[in-house]
Amino acid sequence: MNHIAMLHGRQQPHKGSVCRLPAALMDIRDEAREFEAHGDERARTARRWAQQTEHLRQVTPGVLVENGGDTIRLGELSPGCRACKAGRWDCLFLSMACNLSCAFCLTPCGLAKASSLSALGNDLDALGEVYESSEVIGIGFSGGEPLLTPDRLLHCLSGLRARRPDMYFWAYTNGLMLTAGLISALADAGLHELRFNMAATGYSHAHVTAMLRHAVTCLQSVTVEIPAIPAHAGSLREALPAWSRAGVKYLNLHELIYEPGSPSETMPGAHEHCRMPDGHACEYNPHSSELAADVLRDIDSGGLALAVNYCSLRSKARQLRGRRRMMAAYTLQPYEHLCKEDEAESVCYFSDTRCEFAHPATLADSKQRPPGFGAALVRRLLPLSSEDPGQWTHFELIQEAAES
Repeated sequence: MNHIAMLHGRQQPHKGSVCRLPAALMDIRDEAREFEAHGDERARTARRWAQQTEHLRQVTPGVLVENGGDTIRLGELSPGCRACKAGRWDCLFLSMACNLSCAFCLTPCGLAKASSLSALGNDLDALGEVYESSEVIGIGFSGGEPLLTPDRLLHCLSGLRARRPDMYFWAYTNGLMLTAGLISALADAGLHELRFNMAATGYSHAHVTAMLRHAVTCLQSVTVEIPAIPAHAGSLREALPAWSRAGVKYLNLHELIYEPGSPSETMPGAHEHCRMPDGHACEYNPHSSELAADVLRDIDSGGLALAVNYCSLRSKARQLRGRRRMMAAYTLQPYEHLCKEDEAESVCYFSDTRCEFAHPATLADSKQRPPGFGAALVRRLLPLSSEDPGQWTHFELIQEAAES
């Protein structure tokens, strides 16, 4: 039910009145006001994304634009990417350590190890039980460099594969730790796809290229997954035909972003500010999408056998919405109403010192309200993990508390 309809006829606060709120509710109000204060920035981001999508549509005639512009691709998507875009995947961080130090890395500086294996937990057996009853259809193994702990990767992969043989499994790597034997072992354990970050090793590293070629012979799919770095345009575009000839099936091309608190924050290049729909602020390279357009044209006009997914910031926002929606099964409170795919609404009844949360439907029945309490309608962006409280995005005072 629309909350405006539910509030019809209810007492509204007088303009200019001073309402006494308990400290906890003041924190919610202040956080929501801070979020709403950046509305113009989020709107500018939305306009830029619309312009970017229209530009890509015009300059690359063969490109497919789907989901209102959230998906831009040539050819098919990897099953892992389909799971990701639907928010029906999980990522297992096997180790935050890495054998390289890439300037474009998004991992927070100083993070020596993952706080948990996954946003859904840190115990493999418990995770297996969660996956058996969840909407998850794909699992990615990441880090850091997950192949620094190959035994752990093989253990997790084989264990989850035994529980959910229908799921799709992929792993990320820079390729330096690979051997032919390890690739065969990963294939035997049930890995479907290996994703090589070729930008991490200069796009044509001899050992990594040899391992990429070998992986093509063993696995269902091999992917090159890289950021679109304008300074690397020549090397990237020159590598495309070689990757196609080697049998690479998918190219996942990410918009180059600079994440606060990560090595990428200080990476050289053009930086522009962005405010994501969920309020997160970061910077991006405005020329990254131009390089993506060039790559799409090269592949389309050259008839290269590479399916391309342009994983833009807009695409990542879709991924996060789907992820929050999936996590609602674990993070939505009994008193909350899912009012959007990733936002929950509730009512907070309050006195000077107390807060009691209830379902918004209780506003329509005065008998369900604590006598003398005020009421505020609040919304929060659902979190990406069960340990995160979420982001308060809206505060609306409905009725002040009675004088004590």
